[in-house]
Amino acid sequence: ILKVLKNVNLKSFCEQLELIDFLFKHKIPVAKNIKDKESKEIINYDNNRLIIQEFVEGIHPKRIGKILINDIARNIAKMHIALLHSKFKINRKIVHKYKKRDLVNCPKIKYVEKLQDNLIVDLNKFKNKKLKVARIHSDLSEVNILVKNNKLQAFIDFDDSDYDYIVYELAIFIAHTFVRSKIIYKEKIKLFLREYQNYINLNKDEKELLYSLVKYRLFGILYWYFKYTKLHPEKTKQFKRGIERSLKRLERFDNISLESFSKLY
Repeated sequence: ILKVLKNVNLKSFCEQLELIDFLFKHKIPVAKNIKDKESKEIINYDNNRLIIQEFVEGIHPKRIGKILINDIARNIAKMHIALLHSKFKINRKIVHKYKKRDLVNCPKIKYVEKLQDNLIVDLNKFKNKKLKVARIHSDLSEVNILVKNNKLQAFIDFDDSDYDYIVYELAIFIAHTFVRSKIIYKEKIKLFLREYQNYINLNKDEKELLYSLVKYRLFGILYWYFKYTKLHPEKTKQFKRGIERSLKRLERFDNISLESFSKLY
């Protein structure tokens, strides 16, 4: 796979490539970076910067069953273990600034604003808690996962990779994969979390934070549609349907209490 780099922060991108190299070396399923004869990964060609990655055969999963859930959870845990025992771990607390999204034109705006205000207050309570931090993928959804024959082939697209709570990685995957507009797959969440914790134990604070971070990510998904409606007005009808689905997902998850969610561990 050849990629042309445009409008990228070169320093940040080099760090991203270094992270992928590290994960590949530790047998985490990622797309291998190909180097040239001078061992360089970023190639200058015809006034363009290019990278080449090894092709990984697979598709984005549409349905995720028990076997695949366990395989994904296991590999996320192994990735986190490798990161937490490397220079990609942070041995100090990070100051996490949670963003309040601008959702002025959102249906049920009063409900949404109140929910978001309360959520930010809840999230800020965890500033001085004991939480594991490392450089994580930060966008593990179905579109950034390749599978084949019910087995994980690769985590791809590390463009959003950053230092954060490792539990946020789990929240992102849960929000995108198991929280839908018509149903929340509680048994699948339970299976995912139990398999992950066969490798990494989440402490009490991390378990409570996970619940709030799932909501935070759902707000992020909702905001994405508003943002891109402004950038691509020709897709307004399509994005409007996305807004309606995202709002239903948020409302459905909000109906689950922290106490009820805690029973999934």
